[in-house]
Amino acid sequence: MKMKRFIILLTATLATLSSRADEIHTTDGFVLKGKVSSINSTTLTLETGPFGTLSIPRETVTTLLMDQPASVRLDDKSVWVGTVSTPKAGTIQVAGTRGSTSAELDQVTDLWPQGAEDPRIAAKQAELDAQKRNWKTEATVSVNGKSGNTTERNFAASVESVLSGPEDELKLYARYNKNSTDGVKSSEETIGGAQYSSFGDDKLGWYVRAELERDPFENIDLRTTVAGGPTYRWVNEDHYKLSGRSGLSYRQETYSDGTAAEGTLGLDLGLSHFYRFKNRWEIKNELTLLPSIQDFSNYLFTQDSSLALPIAASEWWKIKLGLRNDYNSQPGAGRDAVDTTYYGALSITRE
Repeated sequence: MKMKRFIILLTATLATLSSRADEIHTTDGFVLKGKVSSINSTTLTLETGPFGTLSIPRETVTTLLMDQPASVRLDDKSVWVGTVSTPKAGTIQVAGTRGSTSAELDQVTDLWPQGAEDPRIAAKQAELDAQKRNWKTEATVSVNGKSGNTTERNFAASVESVLSGPEDELKLYARYNKNSTDGVKSSEETIGGAQYSSFGDDKLGWYVRAELERDPFENIDLRTTVAGGPTYRWVNEDHYKLSGRSGLSYRQETYSDGTAAEGTLGLDLGLSHFYRFKNRWEIKNELTLLPSIQDFSNYLFTQDSSLALPIAASEWWKIKLGLRNDYNSQPGAGRDAVDTTYYGALSITRE
């Protein structure tokens, strides 16, 4: 309390140096000068320049004199525009070219300076803006090579577009990766998919997703995965997101060598994590587990972790470094169970 009074006293002293200012008297006997930016049902907000903004409990204000016209809304919803003063403690008077009115100070529900936006209109607009869905698209490209005893060429590209709002989210994504050694392809993978999530309340919701994958080097002509079930988001802030899902899935695989197609009913478990630091570095982690219900030893596991570093002061361009592991518990004959990809890419994000 002593510190608050000290700040108020300093503010009042500095404000007296201004020849044009709004003047406030409080029940503590202080005389404050500055710029009244708003009054609502509980608080008077005073801009004081170098000392910033003061929020003064309205019940402590005894008199008020404004040097510029303002708009005043009373509790009967009428709005008066004119010069504001308090002819006596606890009252307010608005004198304008179209008439004047007097009322008790506690009848004021809103006050805003001339030229400023009606706070109720601003609040309604902010509420509408918060309900809007916004697209965010990120594209990455990585090209690497090596020459000498062997010649290696690596190319990777991905794109992800997310349409998100407060109650739902649609994600579309595609990824392509190709490697060759001495002119002979050693790997090639193409993946595309979509996921839609809807939240009935702030945390609990449901999702459906579908993904297509082609990987001839794993003998996969086409792997189709569809899944759906409940989803839960523990944190959903602009700089920090954490969500998980637990549903049922159906996976069908057709093979390049003509082996009969297989269909598997299973679970779909996933965890998604995102965090943006104050220096705008971003960490992203995606985990997916697809175990078969008929045989839990038959599963696919994917882990993708990345770090995005902004380039200078750019809001769009980033350097993206990452590690991805794709594990198949029952790989085809002569195939490794795990594929590990290390990547560094140039990324651009647009909203």
